[in-house]
Amino acid sequence: MNATQCSVFRDLSHSVEYHLLTATKGILCSVGAFRITSQWRQYGVRFLVHENTKIIFRFFLALNIVIAAIFGCIHLFELIRMRCDCFLLDFRYILLTRGFGMSLIYASQHLMLLLSFERLYSAIFPAYFERNSSCFLSISLAIITIIGTVTFGMTQLSDNFRSFNKLAIYLAFLNLNIPLNQQGFDNLVSKMAISNSVALITLCLDFYINFQRNAKQISPSLAVSYQLISCPTLVGHQVFHESVTLSVCFPLILTFLIKHSAEKNLNRPHLKEPEVDHFAELRKSWDRLSAQHKDERTIKYATSRF
Repeated sequence: MNATQCSVFRDLSHSVEYHLLTATKGILCSVGAFRITSQWRQYGVRFLVHENTKIIFRFFLALNIVIAAIFGCIHLFELIRMRCDCFLLDFRYILLTRGFGMSLIYASQHLMLLLSFERLYSAIFPAYFERNSSCFLSISLAIITIIGTVTFGMTQLSDNFRSFNKLAIYLAFLNLNIPLNQQGFDNLVSKMAISNSVALITLCLDFYINFQRNAKQISPSLAVSYQLISCPTLVGHQVFHESVTLSVCFPLILTFLIKHSAEKNLNRPHLKEPEVDHFAELRKSWDRLSAQHKDERTIKYATSRF
């Protein structure tokens, strides 16, 4: 078994294409993690409107930073490993790195699905949503979504965690689909296919809400107006976003989307206020009021003499 894996490893270590692909993915993931971190510090989530949306999107940004960092380290370590002779990988290491990273990717997809449901619900029932929305509920749902998805993913990939207790299995490359967990891997893929189908249905509902529903049917309340502002109809961006969600390079792509959204709001023209010495203006106002009161007293005294 190890002899066969060593043969595969030597073929990979002499493959220029594999080295270039691994280096490219490692660089893209590392740059993506750095850019998301810097843009989060620079822009924050000011380009979003509703506080619940901001909370869920913060979790989404944090997940993408972790995902990009994990896969960046995986690919850079892979380049180092290719310099050695028959450096095989323990399958438990693959589960804790690539398996955990893939589970986080699925969790980030479910976070965006949660965000889509939250925005869809707010668009259908804006007044009720505004009266009953809760930041604590958004935080709880985001944490439950992440923990539940990661736990389910690791359970399926590790054969209900039995792979951690079995004898070590050494592989030449990062492969999660092995005969021992074939059933769990297929189950995970089928569940993610269902999740993608739900996302597609949600996208169709978003189309209906934004374009087909008659706006005159909506009562013109303050809550409705606020939710309409919170739900822009940028379908092109949404379609592009859905097309790259499952990519490990999505953190880097996300930085360009954030930069575009943030700069579109930040580049609006602002009126330049002249430099004003407020204390000097206050003294001038006080002097004018004092002079006015003095004149009034003088006039009142003069009229009283007559």
